[in-house]
Amino acid sequence: MLDSMYQWAENQVAIMLKTAVLMHSDFPKDCRDDPFGITSHWVDQLTVRRVKQMSSHQSSTDNDDDDDDTSPAGLCIPPEQSGDGRYLLVVNECDYSPRNYFTLLHELGHYLQRTSLDLWSNLFAFDDRATAKEAEEFACNLFASKALMPDSLFAKFMAGRWTAEAAALAYKESRASRPAAVRRVALLLPKGSWLTLIDPNTDTMKIRAHANGINEYKTSPLDIELLALRKFHDTYRGNSVIVEQTFTDLSGNDLHGRYTISVALSPSSKDEPFWFIMGRRQPETAQ
Repeated sequence: MLDSMYQWAENQVAIMLKTAVLMHSDFPKDCRDDPFGITSHWVDQLTVRRVKQMSSHQSSTDNDDDDDDTSPAGLCIPPEQSGDGRYLLVVNECDYSPRNYFTLLHELGHYLQRTSLDLWSNLFAFDDRATAKEAEEFACNLFASKALMPDSLFAKFMAGRWTAEAAALAYKESRASRPAAVRRVALLLPKGSWLTLIDPNTDTMKIRAHANGINEYKTSPLDIELLALRKFHDTYRGNSVIVEQTFTDLSGNDLHGRYTISVALSPSSKDEPFWFIMGRRQPETAQ
């Protein structure tokens, strides 16, 4: 992701969040308690239609852990096409509520950008329509993420040292999914850092999000991540986060330098918890 687009999106989303609160002061509470409160609180501006999703996603046998929300499934239909003179937000629902919440807020992001003159004008900062559309979609995702997980949720980490506990807390204390928490926290980390979510049921990585905005999905865990998990299992005594440990130049690993790795578990309705693993590169020391 280009730094310029990310900075543009940060500025755009700040205006979007402010606009949402100015329009409806209960917006932060809805995002915290039940985002579908928007359905009744925004009734003068828009209609929300929830359509049951017919896909393999729907057939999950354990909906509490069905965390895939990488592609919001919804539509933002303008008044001239909706039939009632208001914007229509369509949420193609699955059985996993956090995905539905993210989709709803993503589509609300489209509504805000298309009805606010300032927000709409900002989209013309890009030279071509394709780039503007990409920027609009990215801003909608970031808006949904920040609406569900506001900066205040990370206050204890903003003022000090980042650990994997930030992702575990974001998931536990919000209506967001685990992958959404990973992507949200990763963008707050120092350059060269990353955050990974491990699915214990398959021993695979669901997502690895980097501080530069690049995301990887469903690949193998890094050697250094597997080592951190082993050390966590060896020392875990009921605390939610392992004391950070530093590993250097692991054999067979393509990472070089010194890293601080933290691990946090995330209980699930299945037998084994999910794992958040955060990696932060240590600054080079003078010789």
